[in-house]
Amino acid sequence: MPEQRKKILIMTVGVGGEIRSGILRSIDAQNPDRVVLLFTTGSWEKHGNALIGEITKRGIEIEPDKEATSTESEVDELLPKYLEIIQNEKRNGTVSVDFTFGTKAMTAALYLAGLLGGLEKASYVGGKRNDQGTVISGRERVIIFSYETPRTAVFCKRLVELYNSYHYGSALQIAEQINKATSSSDNLKKRKTETLYRVCKLAYLWDKFEFKEASETTLELLGYAEEAADLVGSEADPLRIQENIKAVADYLAGLTEDEKKKQINQGLVWELIKNAERKAANSLWDDAVGRLYRAIEYIGQLKLYEIGLFDGDRFLPPPPEDESRVPPDLLMALKEGRPLGLRDVYRYLGLHDPIAKHIIEKDDLKQDVKNIIASRNKSILAHGFRAVGEDAYRAMHQLALDLVNAAGIERPPFDILMLREDLIL
Repeated sequence: MPEQRKKILIMTVGVGGEIRSGILRSIDAQNPDRVVLLFTTGSWEKHGNALIGEITKRGIEIEPDKEATSTESEVDELLPKYLEIIQNEKRNGTVSVDFTFGTKAMTAALYLAGLLGGLEKASYVGGKRNDQGTVISGRERVIIFSYETPRTAVFCKRLVELYNSYHYGSALQIAEQINKATSSSDNLKKRKTETLYRVCKLAYLWDKFEFKEASETTLELLGYAEEAADLVGSEADPLRIQENIKAVADYLAGLTEDEKKKQINQGLVWELIKNAERKAANSLWDDAVGRLYRAIEYIGQLKLYEIGLFDGDRFLPPPPEDESRVPPDLLMALKEGRPLGLRDVYRYLGLHDPIAKHIIEKDDLKQDVKNIIASRNKSILAHGFRAVGEDAYRAMHQLALDLVNAAGIERPPFDILMLREDLIL
């Protein structure tokens, strides 16, 4: 059988009060295997020997720490010391903390250290108090509380910060931790944490262009419509919320490949542009420019699809009567079924649609477009080793918007929503 882990109780020791009605009452109630006492200079002198004697008589392992504090210590000084003690003791067993008997600074520091140190519970001795605010002798009781609620609040705040700054993967990891740590017995809170996990998963999949899985995850939210609305701060009625969820799921499903493994949907253009904008918000210029390049290329493919010269998979040669209009190198590529890059897509499109004038001039890329694409091609994510800067991103972003407007591609009504800044589970 595996060795049973020790129950370790870390306790603050202040100067005031009676140790029997405070510290010893908590020790007797919790029956730890090991006690670590955190003293001040004054409390060591007043209570040190007596406490050690009482605890030793109970057959409990005792570790007095006279170096951890002093009468001058403040919370910011005590916190790292207490946190180090907790981490060291966690190697020896299961740790909890008790701040029945300490100064205000000691109490605050030990509570925070327990929270940051990942402890599950803390305790103090309370009970009915007299007019002076002191617990009446004989009316004491040990109050044990979980760190789950405050820890969830801390994690939730960080999750919202990450999610709303488009770090969906990190937000999803925290949401998963919160959901796993939430007891199934608290049905209301469990539904909230499950909803939060699904919302983060939806954003994560959507941002990765995994639209099929994102659509399926959206449908899972139908049973959590009210909770989902609360996460994003919507006050719509439940029926309206469910209708919106279904509409989002249908929209995402429409972006996926069809049975012929083709993706032809104008919404994909905006998905690429919006994704680029999210990457740019975190100064990921290379990633952003790569998405914009694909958006510009895809607009050309869509226009060729509309006139029957692209089938969603390959580019189609022109009818024989139009072959003379196509430059020889481009015609050969089309007849051989070779894929076309951005330049050739718009050269081909330029024979049929004036929108290509945004890109092509005299059967070649316009000089300003060449400069933009040259910056992209030098990116480490393309063909070079240079980082793309903000200027290149902004130029390509504007070019993409100009093409979208010229093509008449409307912005879809759906996007990844932000979480409420004041979210509390």
